[in-house]
Amino acid sequence: MDEAAPQRNYPVVCGNVVHASHLAAVYRRLAVRRGKQKAIMAVAHRLVVAIYHMLKVRVPYREIGTPSPSDAAKRQLVKRMQRKIEGLEFIVQVSPAPAPAC
Repeated sequence: MDEAAPQRNYPVVCGNVVHASHLAAVYRRLAVRRGKQKAIMAVAHRLVVAIYHMLKVRVPYREIGTPSPSDAAKRQLVKRMQRKIEGLEFIVQVSPAPAPAC
């Protein structure tokens, strides 16, 4: 009988990106503007800088979290998505969603 290898829950750095991390948000933001390869290199650079400081100061990695998008960023995203949809020959009318009643 072969024993199953212990299951490890480590995030895969080169394959799948952890979706809720700050570095994943940086990658997604840069991939749209600069392309995937440059975004990968920029995130790798940030990782190298973070690792350097962690080794220099001897502190563990601390996730800084992902900030919520600003109103200007939301408007810019809406404009970009609207242009894409209109490029597919659809008419788009954008209006803000009502606030949820809780």
